[in-house]
Amino acid sequence: MTELNIPFAEKFIQHILSGQKTVTSRSKQYGFAGDHFVIEGKRFEVLKVTKMPLGVVYNHLWKESGAVDCFDFVVTYNRLHPGKPYDPYREVYVHFFKEVAA
Repeated sequence: MTELNIPFAEKFIQHILSGQKTVTSRSKQYGFAGDHFVIEGKRFEVLKVTKMPLGVVYNHLWKESGAVDCFDFVVTYNRLHPGKPYDPYREVYVHFFKEVAA
């Protein structure tokens, strides 16, 4: 098990801590199932990492990604990736995670 350093936008920290955000989409793979990261003293375990098109995240995982709705998902994605705007066919690594006891 490896401790990961996954950067999160400040707006998502409370969503993660409250359990509202349980998925993050990244252009690279940060870890593997069983790895973990810590936010404000709480430990989160990566359950699985799978590669999929952003369109799948948009259609099926926007809520788990911490977005208010699918439109918010695209707006947030574009703000965080100004050089690579939302493209439903772009492949991303989707990291599923949950809080676990420290």
